[in-house]
Amino acid sequence: MNDLKVRRWAGGFGVAGFVVFLAALPLYYLAGPEPLIQDTAATNDLVTGARTFILARGTLADPFIMACLPVFLRYFQVLCMRIF
Repeated sequence: MNDLKVRRWAGGFGVAGFVVFLAALPLYYLAGPEPLIQDTAATNDLVTGARTFILARGTLADPFIMACLPVFLRYFQVLCMRIF
C-alpha cells in the first residue's frame, strides 16, 4: 500500500469518527435545563428524557466511533513508521 492510500484511509476513518462524534454530542444536552431539586416530577421527566437520548447515542453512535478509532490509529501508525 503506498503512502497516498495510507493517508486517505487514516484521514477518512479519522474524519468519519470525528463527524459522528460531533453529530451525536448534542444528544447529551437535548433533555433540557435541570429543574429545581424540590420538583421531583420535573426531575423524573428530565432523567427519563436524558436516558432516551443517551441510550440512542450509546447504541447508535458510540459503536461506530469505537470502530473508526482503531482503524485510524493503525493507519496512523503505519504512516508514522514510514516517516521515521
